[in-house]
Amino acid sequence: MMTEEPSRELMDLMDVVNREVKIEKEMPKIATVEELNQFEAPVLIFASDHDLFFPAAKVIPRIKELFVNIKGAITLKNCKHFPSKDALIGVKY
Repeated sequence: MMTEEPSRELMDLMDVVNREVKIEKEMPKIATVEELNQFEAPVLIFASDHDLFFPAAKVIPRIKELFVNIKGAITLKNCKHFPSKDALIGVKY
């Protein structure tokens, strides 16, 4: 089962973002594996199981290889790239 269509609030927010946010022309520097391995702040992973770009089944194992201070990994069930409000109910972090 997939999540419902995006809410009107989300669509309105995306409209404002697309009109008002100025995107940098340059992509940010890509961190190296060594830099990520040295990142010491706590890391909490949220990933959706039906995300077409970053599916939880691939994201979570890869993140665990890159960061040393994983505090938790939560798979949001039946979600796509933008999880529904219902999917976030009960998420404890």
